[in-house]
Amino acid sequence: MDLASALDYVRDHAIDMLTAPGSNLTAVAVSSKDHGPITETKDFTVTAYVERKLSTKEMNKLSVKPFNPAFVHAFGGPKPKKADIDVVETGTPFRTLNNPGLTVPIAQHGVFGGMPAVVDTQKYFKALRSGIGIANPDGDYPTVPGGPTSLSVGTLGFFVETPNGDIHLVSNNHVIGKSADKVAGAAGVIGNPVVQPGTLDLTSVELILMPTLATLVAPLQIATVSGVVLLDFKTAAGTPHNFVDAAAAKLTAPNSRLLSDLGRVSFGGRILGTGVYQPDPADPNRVVGDPRVYKVGRTTGYTEGKVTALAGTSSIPYPGGIAFFINQLVIEATADNVGPFSSPGDSGSGILNAGHQLVGLLFAGTDSHTLANPIDEVLTKLATALGVPVLNLVTK
Repeated sequence: MDLASALDYVRDHAIDMLTAPGSNLTAVAVSSKDHGPITETKDFTVTAYVERKLSTKEMNKLSVKPFNPAFVHAFGGPKPKKADIDVVETGTPFRTLNNPGLTVPIAQHGVFGGMPAVVDTQKYFKALRSGIGIANPDGDYPTVPGGPTSLSVGTLGFFVETPNGDIHLVSNNHVIGKSADKVAGAAGVIGNPVVQPGTLDLTSVELILMPTLATLVAPLQIATVSGVVLLDFKTAAGTPHNFVDAAAAKLTAPNSRLLSDLGRVSFGGRILGTGVYQPDPADPNRVVGDPRVYKVGRTTGYTEGKVTALAGTSSIPYPGGIAFFINQLVIEATADNVGPFSSPGDSGSGILNAGHQLVGLLFAGTDSHTLANPIDEVLTKLATALGVPVLNLVTK
């Protein structure tokens, strides 16, 4: 199948495929026929991701419809176009890799934090850098009887600069923006504090010494939420689509000093610009872009992966509803990576290619696959949310 046909198919039919009664799909994307790096093939396929492949016996027992009949049912007739459709098992449904943040009851403090990454991203840092744990504690603190009782953490992805020279950190809406949506708006979130480390990574002693929001924020606030790309949830009236799960927070003194180059080396090095994946102008049936990627995140630290699919479309559950995302990057861990490319707590990580170009913002995944917002969409949508014409990456 050629690239253009595969991209057209996903654009035209992915939402219908996901919402077809009984389809059992969690995402749809364009990948290579052999599911290798997306830039190393000219033979493409439409990939339908399922949590688990079922035998005919299991499907009958669970009353799950076979994929093709379920899809046909959605259109009331034959499939709209001829297409190669491969089915890939993911192990779990796609979900935000913290929902919202990595949030747990205070009584379970220490249970879900995970072992510290080899590059320890789960502690207090005097100088900020990409890949460390952060949280928006407003509404989740204090952890005292009668008050909210949850702790959370996500990842600081990267930094951007506005035309007037203000520096903002970037992460996910569901990490620092409270999963703000178009119905509720962002008024209740703008101005919230962002602290480092995230509250889930505080020790029991630190929680005792900082029992109120004020005593937490005073020593640990690094930024103030400044812009949120609002989510658009599915309603009875329709299925709107989203492009990014992103938010920004303006750095605030005195706890927001940026890291020097030398200290950044173990965190993946400097960002040297942005990279995109798109059809080759000289050969429209080939994708250009370096498929080799890496990220540093709060939970799994430094991991290596490969971009295996484009135009990813998936339905993601949030506390306020279901959000459908289109045009996402799909990433899998390389054979040399130990463990998954990402895990809960890594939400908000910046994803870079082998040339140290920022290509995406990590926001969701399964046990085996990761979804990322393309970086050009992230920067465009965040600039609009911040009310500025353009955002520049901080690369110094």
